[in-house]
Amino acid sequence: MYRPITHVSFVMTEECNLRCEYCFYNKHPKRTSWKVAKQMVDWLASQGAGVDRFHIQFFGGEPMLEWGIITRLIEYTKEFKNKKWAFGMTTNGTLFTEEKFQYCIDNKIDILFSIDGTPEAHDMHRVQVNGEGSFKLIEPWIERLAKSGICDVARLTYTPDTLPMLHESIKYLKERGFKYVAPTPAIDSYRSFTKEDFKEWDRQYAKIAKDYKDVILSGNNPGANYFEKCWRQILVDQKLGGPCGAAKAFVGVSWDGGIYPCHRFVQWPEWRLGDIWDGITNNKLREELINYDINNPDHSNSKCVKCDNMFCGGTCLAANYENNKSIYKPKEDGCVLQKKQFNLAKELYDELKDTEQFKRIYGKYKTENKQANNFQNNKQKRIDLLTIDKRLENIEKMLFSLSKVVLDIADKAILDDNKIERGNEHEQISYKK
Repeated sequence: MYRPITHVSFVMTEECNLRCEYCFYNKHPKRTSWKVAKQMVDWLASQGAGVDRFHIQFFGGEPMLEWGIITRLIEYTKEFKNKKWAFGMTTNGTLFTEEKFQYCIDNKIDILFSIDGTPEAHDMHRVQVNGEGSFKLIEPWIERLAKSGICDVARLTYTPDTLPMLHESIKYLKERGFKYVAPTPAIDSYRSFTKEDFKEWDRQYAKIAKDYKDVILSGNNPGANYFEKCWRQILVDQKLGGPCGAAKAFVGVSWDGGIYPCHRFVQWPEWRLGDIWDGITNNKLREELINYDINNPDHSNSKCVKCDNMFCGGTCLAANYENNKSIYKPKEDGCVLQKKQFNLAKELYDELKDTEQFKRIYGKYKTENKQANNFQNNKQKRIDLLTIDKRLENIEKMLFSLSKVVLDIADKAILDDNKIERGNEHEQISYKK
């Protein structure tokens, strides 16, 4: 028995109206159908008794190319009165209209907005089919999205080419009103970062770190995103065993209904776990992902076992596979950038941890930190995601066995009742005769 699937990233199409140079998808006219979308909802809704909350992330290509199916799917989920549904969408923002914008607000569709910063940085890679930049298409929506209540995060992808503009780009997006900016390096589908690029990274992040430090000391929340995530791991004193929840409670569903560990894996048939009609059938492959643990030398790259980066988790599994044909072996430049990010976050933490401003803003992690220390003091093994998964699986197995016993008893009782009824009927017929 495995955990039920509650989160899906739905790759509605591999087509897109842009041709971003670092995109990991090849552009194809493949697109989903209402039959597939409806079956995906039905499959999710049938995950098991007591499973009543689900999240669907619309993904592509550009998911707004399938706007009609998005709205029809959301309306269809309302037929499941005993289920609660949440929705998100990863979009380039170029296809917004007043109607679509208002529909997203009315239905609380959480927008993850792909925007690379300043007009110059954005247009360097995020181009239209005709080669022109796409910034002019999104400019009317940037501040409206940031202030809409459904778009807290600006997803900024940077490459070696746009790295020199990174500090300026983050500052630009924060000034537009985004609560968080998530700067993410393109390490798997564009050219590698070099030693010179790493030096530029140091220059850019020195300025970025100073900005965040100044905001914290002024008593405000800086929306530090990856810094915050690193601080959380430091505060709870736990090293992540993996980078994500792929194939655990979360999967990707392709345009044709295939089930994969996440939306990134849909391009590789060898990672197909099953489909939305028969469910997950390749449990051996799923188990490999569930058991993924960079702290286990039998499962992972030895460098990851020894590494003191508490937030990395081994870097993106799909990016690892794309570059090295192994989910256990990170790409070298991605590994370096992850280490640099964590080390800088730790430096900031050491500088700020005793300040009243930091304690007030990040005091929410105190309870987690106290719990982690209690586990250490009691010399108990730390509970990580893998341990939780295994405990849940054991509970599910026990419940399954118990339910089987109950059903067997019930079946026997029904058979006995049927025998009695048939006996009574026989007696009545004999009496009448």
